[in-house]
Amino acid sequence: MNSSSIRFINKLSRLSIAKKLFISFAVFISLPVIIIASRGFLVFSDFFEEKITEYSHDILYQVSKTMESKLEKIGQISFSIIINQDIQDSLYSLANMEPDDYELIKIRNTLENILASYVLYHPEISATFLLAEQGEIYGIDKLKQNYGIAELDFYEIHKGEGAEVWLGNTDIKNTIILSRSIYSVKTLEHLSDLVICIQEEYLSSLLFETLSFDKGEIYIIDGSGRIIIDEDKNRIGALFDPEHKIQSTIEFNFSIQDLEGQEQYIAVGKAMENGWKIVASIPRKTYLDEILNYRNTGFIFAFALLTVAIAMSWALSRSIYKPILILTSVIEKFGKGDLAVRCPPLPQDEIGELSMTFNQMTRDINELVNKVRTVESMKRDVELRLLQMQINPHFLFNTLETINWLARTQGTEDIGIIAKSLGDLLRITIYGKDYVTLTEELGSLENYLKIQKFRYGEKLNYSIEMSEKTSSLQIPKLLIQPFVENAILHGIDPALGNGFVSISSELTGSNLIVRVEDNGVGIPSKHLKKMIDGCDNREEPEQNSIGIRNVQKRIKMLFGDEYGIEIRSELGEGSVVIMILPELNNVE
Repeated sequence: MNSSSIRFINKLSRLSIAKKLFISFAVFISLPVIIIASRGFLVFSDFFEEKITEYSHDILYQVSKTMESKLEKIGQISFSIIINQDIQDSLYSLANMEPDDYELIKIRNTLENILASYVLYHPEISATFLLAEQGEIYGIDKLKQNYGIAELDFYEIHKGEGAEVWLGNTDIKNTIILSRSIYSVKTLEHLSDLVICIQEEYLSSLLFETLSFDKGEIYIIDGSGRIIIDEDKNRIGALFDPEHKIQSTIEFNFSIQDLEGQEQYIAVGKAMENGWKIVASIPRKTYLDEILNYRNTGFIFAFALLTVAIAMSWALSRSIYKPILILTSVIEKFGKGDLAVRCPPLPQDEIGELSMTFNQMTRDINELVNKVRTVESMKRDVELRLLQMQINPHFLFNTLETINWLARTQGTEDIGIIAKSLGDLLRITIYGKDYVTLTEELGSLENYLKIQKFRYGEKLNYSIEMSEKTSSLQIPKLLIQPFVENAILHGIDPALGNGFVSISSELTGSNLIVRVEDNGVGIPSKHLKKMIDGCDNREEPEQNSIGIRNVQKRIKMLFGDEYGIEIRSELGEGSVVIMILPELNNVE
């Protein structure tokens, strides 16, 4: 950031709140209006041109279909002529029989009568001719004009090999030519060429009646790009796009081109079957003037809106600034130690609420100053009582160690073992980390079993087997004991004979598996289901399985739903609890 920018920012920061508010309101109101107006103009322009494109496509498509339909009907007439049996026979006779004069007159009458039947009932056809191989011309001409049929480009007609060949640019004025070669249906030899003359005015009227542009022009161009139908007859035969600015395609094409020094919307329709295309040319300026009028109207409205908004911003900033100025002066006095100062009434808005809150705060502070001393005194008394009521764990451990020492000196080893085991069990319960190694956990569990062994005697036997791979792995503290306790109280204790509890561990993949097994009375299936549902939170657990549910919940909260406990039991056979835990090392 350069020095001039820093000076500008510093200058702004020193302005009063009223000016900052005014500038902020003005900027944040002006920018959206300007952006929306500008963007709206661009969007409207794009939308307008998109609609012109769609409209041009739809219109040219419909007109092309209509024109194609008319041309197809004329094509059907030509097909009817070339397959007419009398025409076929007459032309074949001319080509192969060398008829005399009488027969020649008869053939001419036959051919011209057939042609007349097509010409007289189709007003769009002005003349029809047959050019025999011998050079004779047979035909019907309604307009009685010299068409110069012999001067046509018969090379193009013969290339069609009997298909329709449309000629729009010939020396015959105001006439569109449909021609096709006639071949014998028997020998497939070339017999003649058919030429149908269509009045250009008929196709022009069809085009301009169907589609008209008040502010543009419309043409039909042939496959070579030359104009064949146009209101301006002087342009017929000229290249529509001599500089090849418009992309050549058989599909619809819309573009903006500079033609004759003026930008134009150029819409070129999809090519018809004969290669003709309908082209619409609309001066872009015509529509741009309308768009600019909309833009200017929008800008004038936006400017008027900005003027009103800026005036309202100034009034609004003043109405906000004055109450803030009053409140600021009162707060300054309060800050200097005048606890009795009060803010005068202000308008009932957020600033007014703030002033009332300030007045209430000053009253409350005076009361709180007195209350704080009393509360602090009471707090010290409570803390002192709590300290006096605390039990010192060290005193408890020392007492248990004294009992152990006295029991051993008096020869009562059992009492000493119980006292020491209880002390070690309490020590790991009260102190230590949240996570312990499996060795430490099983050591604590062994202290618990020693105490229970003194209670149950030979009725309780146990074994602890730990895989070397699992000895250093870590688990949450006191995770296994609830299952051992349940095995003793609800499995071994009710049994008639002696019981056995086994605790073992193994590493399977990346999972630590801990098993607690007993050969007690087992769990009835109904109670087992309730116990499992309680562990999975599907229903409220029974009283004797709350600890198991808590362990399950603890494991899933710590490690995720893929870990937890499984319970299996057979009535009269005993129970197995399988604990699935992650492989953990060096947990802080």
